[in-house]
Amino acid sequence: MIAFVIVFLIIAVGHTNNSPKNVVHEQINEPINLNQQKEIFPIKLSSPVFLYGESIPTKYTCNGEDINPSLLIENISTQVKTLVLAMEDPDAPTGTWNHWIAFNIAPSGSSLEIPEGDENIGTSGRNSWEETGYSGPCPPSGVHHYVFTVYALNQNLQLNEGASKQQILGAMQGHVINNVQLIGIYEK
Repeated sequence: MIAFVIVFLIIAVGHTNNSPKNVVHEQINEPINLNQQKEIFPIKLSSPVFLYGESIPTKYTCNGEDINPSLLIENISTQVKTLVLAMEDPDAPTGTWNHWIAFNIAPSGSSLEIPEGDENIGTSGRNSWEETGYSGPCPPSGVHHYVFTVYALNQNLQLNEGASKQQILGAMQGHVINNVQLIGIYEK
């Protein structure tokens, strides 16, 4: 019986090895078009004052000058009509805390620099303090993560200054081409 199983396996393996190699090759190398639905592009977000996952300098917090850090948005597609920028603290004790939100930021080519202290870019939305503009990291205790998110949209949002984050996210539905995040940390 064991001899029969061994012979069967040898025949089965031999038959598998004799199958046409070009069939497998064609299946592996068949081109896949990832761009059928939308353009895929690697939009980038960085800051010259902190790297992803590193500490945000005190200058940009409630313990410093409380001004926004310089940000650089790169590789913006020509399909992008406007950008939305949000900064939030998901570690806040009362739930996600919105520090900054701006929308209808006009891209000026394939890259856009947001200068340090220039919180009046685009149209300002309302943060969790019920104010417009930037309010820097100010955790009550411990290490908090601050998530900067840029959304690339295919049209401007029909909202007024002071719109809430929920209103902005609702108006963005169906218009986001891509997004990118930059995360910094801060500890009091």
